Amino acid sequence: MFDAVIEFRRRLQAGEVLLGSGIYMTDPQASAALADSTDFFWFDLEHQAMSIDTLRTHLLTVRHNKTPAIVRVPPSEAPLVQNVLDAGAHGIVAAQVRTVAEVESIVAECRYPPVGRRGFWPMIPTNYCRDDMSQYIKQADAGLFVAVMIETAEAVEAIDEIVAVDGLDGVVLGLMD
Repeated sequence: MFDAVIEFRRRLQAGEVLLGSGIYMTDPQASAALADSTDFFWFDLEHQAMSIDTLRTHLLTVRHNKTPAIVRVPPSEAPLVQNVLDAGAHGIVAAQVRTVAEVESIVAECRYPPVGRRGFWPMIPTNYCRDDMSQYIKQADAGLFVAVMIETAEAVEAIDEIVAVDGLDGVVLGLMD
């Protein structure tokens, strides 16, 4: 699981153009059919009425093909971030952040202590505890992609400070906002 995100991050940092597939259907066959032909999956929980159960089914479907699954979450939804990560997402994109403090809070929700405050739920991400837990904790933060969406004038004004937040992997521009 972690290698897929580390490779995804490396490719982004190298300036490669990556093509993702947005999954908006409930049938996991959609994600299974695209698994070998996309650089990453994008699941949208901000504008799409996909349940966490449907998302979990999709994430389990694509888990073993090593294609990163990134999930956009609505603003100010810390409990949902935890649920998405527990379901096995490789990363999150937090929508509509406005301030550095909001970005720092999102990063903290995604990272385990002492770096953050993510709770430990040893199920899907840990292969149902079949993996070495001490090794999992060591690798988990490096193997998770965290980005935020810049969609407001306030966030644009703070962009230099936002991109400097430790633990943030990237920003996505909301081009229509």
